[in-house]
Amino acid sequence: MANPLTSEEMKSLRQFHVLEIGAAELYRTNRRWLKDEELARTLKEFGDVEIEHRDTLRQFIAKYGGKPAWISHFARTGATVVASLVNLFGVRARLRFECAVERKAVRDYTMALEMAKNEELRSLFEKYRGHEQHHIDVMTKLLERGRS
Repeated sequence: MANPLTSEEMKSLRQFHVLEIGAAELYRTNRRWLKDEELARTLKEFGDVEIEHRDTLRQFIAKYGGKPAWISHFARTGATVVASLVNLFGVRARLRFECAVERKAVRDYTMALEMAKNEELRSLFEKYRGHEQHHIDVMTKLLERGRS
């Protein structure tokens, strides 16, 4: 291992892994409620990105000798419950909720970037922050157009 991770970097990786499991499940659950096929495809694409994040984070954790957080097993169930409750309030509420989750992810990745020393990890966090910002931008445009 050329450049080992600090304990804080490993902790961030493990936390992001759990959050990406939840994000993928939020998108999966939310799109099941949709009648709008175009919006469902968009949420599926976003969910696929979150799944890629989840899988890559898991690989990074293993590469640097860590194990995923034990709580990751509960992230999917929790996200399903939350998404199901939000869906009771309609498509606009769903999109606003997803935007809020993605804004939190952008803030978290930004904070992790400030802390991370490992260049490979910094590059990954920066890339993922860009993906999350893209999701916000697309959903904000949908909300502005009044899509529901």
